[in-house]
Amino acid sequence: MAQKKNEIAYEPVWKIRLKLFWRNLRKNWALFTERKVGLFGLYIIIGFAIFGALYPVVSRFLDPAIYNPVIGTDPHVRDLYYITDHMSAQNVIKGLEIPSSKFLAYAIMDQGEGYLSTLLDNLDRSQKEFVGLDNPQAFRHVLKTLVDNYMPRVLRSKLQFELASLLRSGVIKPRAIASVEELADRSKFSLDSFGALVEDVGVETLAKAFAGVSNERIIRRIALRVKILYGEEAREEFYRIMEDSKEKAELIVQAQAKVFDAVSKLVANGLVQLSLNIEKQRDLEYAVENNILSVPDLLKVMLYEPLRVVATYLLGKGKTNELEEYLTAKDTLEIRILKSIYLVVKKRVLEMVEGEGRELYVKNAEDILKEDIEVLVKYGIVNDTDLGSMKVGDVITIALGNAGRNLALSTFDVGAEARIKILREIIESYPTVYKAYRMENESLMRKVAEARFYLYMCFIEGVRIGLTQRVPLIPLELLDVNGVDLVKVMDIPVAQLLSYAIGDETKLRENLYRTFRIEGDVNFKRLDVIELLDLYKNHMSEFAKLAIPGEDFGAFKAKVDAVELMDRLWKYVELLSYDAPRSFLKVEADRILKLIAAIHTPGALKAQLDALVPQFKKFMEDGEITDEFIGELYNVLMVAGDELPGLLKLDTVESSITRDEAKKMVVRLYDTLAVKSLLGVSHPLPPSRWHPLGTDPHGRDIFVQLMRSTPSEFALGVLAALITVVIGTLIGTTAAYYGGLVDAFFMRLADIVMLFPTIAFLIVLSGFIEMDLIKLAIILGLLSGFGSITLVLKAQALTIKVKPFIEAARVAGGTTAYIIFNHIIPNVMPLSFLYMMFNVTGAVFSEAVLSFFGLLKVRMSWGIMINTVWNLGYLSSGQSIGAYWWTWVPAGAAITLLCSAFYFLGRGLEEIVNPRLRKR
Repeated sequence: MAQKKNEIAYEPVWKIRLKLFWRNLRKNWALFTERKVGLFGLYIIIGFAIFGALYPVVSRFLDPAIYNPVIGTDPHVRDLYYITDHMSAQNVIKGLEIPSSKFLAYAIMDQGEGYLSTLLDNLDRSQKEFVGLDNPQAFRHVLKTLVDNYMPRVLRSKLQFELASLLRSGVIKPRAIASVEELADRSKFSLDSFGALVEDVGVETLAKAFAGVSNERIIRRIALRVKILYGEEAREEFYRIMEDSKEKAELIVQAQAKVFDAVSKLVANGLVQLSLNIEKQRDLEYAVENNILSVPDLLKVMLYEPLRVVATYLLGKGKTNELEEYLTAKDTLEIRILKSIYLVVKKRVLEMVEGEGRELYVKNAEDILKEDIEVLVKYGIVNDTDLGSMKVGDVITIALGNAGRNLALSTFDVGAEARIKILREIIESYPTVYKAYRMENESLMRKVAEARFYLYMCFIEGVRIGLTQRVPLIPLELLDVNGVDLVKVMDIPVAQLLSYAIGDETKLRENLYRTFRIEGDVNFKRLDVIELLDLYKNHMSEFAKLAIPGEDFGAFKAKVDAVELMDRLWKYVELLSYDAPRSFLKVEADRILKLIAAIHTPGALKAQLDALVPQFKKFMEDGEITDEFIGELYNVLMVAGDELPGLLKLDTVESSITRDEAKKMVVRLYDTLAVKSLLGVSHPLPPSRWHPLGTDPHGRDIFVQLMRSTPSEFALGVLAALITVVIGTLIGTTAAYYGGLVDAFFMRLADIVMLFPTIAFLIVLSGFIEMDLIKLAIILGLLSGFGSITLVLKAQALTIKVKPFIEAARVAGGTTAYIIFNHIIPNVMPLSFLYMMFNVTGAVFSEAVLSFFGLLKVRMSWGIMINTVWNLGYLSSGQSIGAYWWTWVPAGAAITLLCSAFYFLGRGLEEIVNPRLRKR
């Protein structure tokens, strides 16, 4: 028994204190649970804490491009309601016109830039008449889409940069002039540069070179320049030599070659400025036809970017030596082209893969190659689909194949003379490039045929409903169509889908119509669209679904074959006129025979097509082209203009798709355009299953914003309250214990601090310092710590100071610090903790006010959420406040609820700390 008493007597002090703390905690918790208000506040605080703590976990499963609370925005069109209720008239019209405009761009892609320019002018004139303004915008979506999707010009614009790089490096050395006649052009050749040329070649060579020129005006200009530089005798000699050389063709060619070489030297020395442009169709044609840019040099331009991608991938994978060994070992014409530009490409690639972002460049190159492989496998250029297991030679083949594809697309709209000149040179010397060129050309012609079929169906449907009078032959008669009629018939497919998808949902239809009648400006107040939508409430054409991304023309193969056949026959006549290579003509003939066999509709056109079959077969056997054959071709083309529209008519107007399928198609179309930033949803969006609390005016998810802001609100409140309690407790207890001057100083300081209006002081202070959450917490902690809490805690400390145990501690030799920290502060801590709860409320509210005024540097907070709505005018009127309640209610409710929770918690604690309240 004595041993047990001794054990109890020597129990460690910390253990005794821990037991007392635990006993008091259980006792106080029992008292606290009886205070429902405090318990309610605690539950809310715990809920907020969990809500904020979940953000790092939840954010891992969310698309940061959409759900990032600071920069994320949701571009997606989620359902039909987004289109009818949250899109402007302009954006709805974009959805109607952009898909058809893309088809229009492809339908004319082989006609050249002159055709495109005329079509654009026609549409521009038509929109002026349609709107009645000098600067209309009604068809701007059609005009922009045409320009952006005219792919030959788009690609040539990119290739122009590659050409400039190769020119600077000296890899390409184009002929500076197309003919010696250009020497008379004073804008290209000054008198000094002309004199340098003559010094190089001599007057005799110059005269022989001009012996083949028939333009007397140009000859007189050159003779005058010779006289100015060398005198009258030199001019007379120039005329004499030129007359003597006129019948000597070989001598003239040799002299002109010397002049061309001399001009190239002048260009290299900077005496003559060379401007070579392939961006425009006519410029490329001129450069090829006049040998300014040779076909091998043109292939270098086409190969530059594909080789850069391949080199980036191989160098990034550490296969530089393998690549260079392969180039050294092979000696075909295609490899020689690669070798000639490799060093230039390597220099550029090394700058990327050896610097920052190496992995990104290599990954991008790998992704591009994987996409290219899918196409080249279909074309039969490569066999292996696994890039990782490919040998270097196979990867090089990808570059050559892509060069052929670039060549096909960039020259798809150029004249037959230039195309055939290119064909003659690549067909034997560059087999891989030629094969890829031919297969890409086949693909492009198919896309053109599909686009023309689509437009034919638009016009056929337009005639049926009375929007237009006739179906034009595309592309020959398309320029004769009124631009307004063209746009209206192109609206038909998506208008059908949209109206059929809406069906009898009256509210959606009324909202959409209201958008067109009220919200659209003069350019987009398109009542004709409303009339069109009314026609298709309960039915739609089968072809309309072709406007949707991802839909193919498989169901319309026979119809597209008919259009492609007509296109190929026209092209074949052109190829025959310019004496295209026989091997290429035979390949085209084989394709035409297959298309003829696919047409089964009886009629005059079918009969004449069948009559062509023996002629084509005979040509494929002996390679001879007869006048009878050409005559038959022309007869077929004349009949095609009348019979083709009838051949293309669908058996039924009705589509087999359900209304739900139509809704999904329309949403997919608008969503695709929205993701590509071609149109947009009008934010803020109301709550939905994708955004539980809706979106703000910038398209950011409000629920995620609330979640992201919660931890910072907690951190600010708790940090400010801790600073307040620490300062207030230390000053209050110190002033109470010492009294006298110390007490007087701190109490007067507290009086002064309490005179400051906190919010006003913070607003003024934010003009002098950049305020963030940490600085705000410190300032709030100092203001509150030196303020009212000091008075309260001092009063509590005074009551403890006179307690007997304080006097006992002093008599026992306790120091001042020991008494304050071990006896007074522990006894005022419950009250300190109580006021800490109340200070959290003040800190959160202060942050909300400063953020609302835009004075706080913080990425996201509840105050900023309300500030965003206010700045964009959604709180400027009573109507906006009610209409867009979800933009401000969640943040306002969160501020109110969190502040109330800490207040309720404080009230519950106050009833425990204050015995008088507890008795009540």
